[in-house]
Amino acid sequence: MIHLLSYPLCPFSRAIRIALAEKYLDYDVSDIRFWEREYEFLTINPSGCLPVLFDEKLKVCEAYPIVEYLDEAYPKISLVGGLAEEKAKVRRLINWFCNKFFNEVMQYLYIEKVIKRVSQKGCPDTNLIRAGKKNLEYHMQYLEYVLTQHNWLAGSYFSWADCFAASQLSVLDYMGDVKWDSYPETKSWYSKIKSRPSFGTLLQDTLPGMMPSIHYANLDF
Repeated sequence: MIHLLSYPLCPFSRAIRIALAEKYLDYDVSDIRFWEREYEFLTINPSGCLPVLFDEKLKVCEAYPIVEYLDEAYPKISLVGGLAEEKAKVRRLINWFCNKFFNEVMQYLYIEKVIKRVSQKGCPDTNLIRAGKKNLEYHMQYLEYVLTQHNWLAGSYFSWADCFAASQLSVLDYMGDVKWDSYPETKSWYSKIKSRPSFGTLLQDTLPGMMPSIHYANLDF
């Protein structure tokens, strides 16, 4: 069985959890408080980043290598597409959400509002939170544009791009930071993803002392 080192509101871990369920792969999870940088975890992944996937004796560290591994090791259900141009588009969008979106939005909102709170390492910086919310508006406008062209982010099929976008938005939605009514196409897309069985376990995640937004688990929001 596959074993995943994860954290409930880690967006990268969430993307892998969605994909494992979409591929109908059995797995279990161990939650890691990665910010504590414990020696045992650093011996597994010296970067101190999540997720880490174990499949039998094989270890794969961090989201993008796990993406490549899962689609090569378990190709029956592909989340990256078949043609070279389809794969390139999916990978570009993965890179967008793993890097640009995370650095411009999640680095401010997720780190300041969640990680600082659970790690008890200082107070949230309100200037960074404001910057993250402003950057989020730009990214939501981009998503809205893309989703007027296709049913899913990369085209006509559910892909890794949807996994990574939805996983990050789910964390923001937990915190109540997404103004869904301003982005009807994105709201409709996210509603479809929330209704997929692969997303169900994510909607059950909670953090002690930090309850989700009132509509977080509602499929009709």
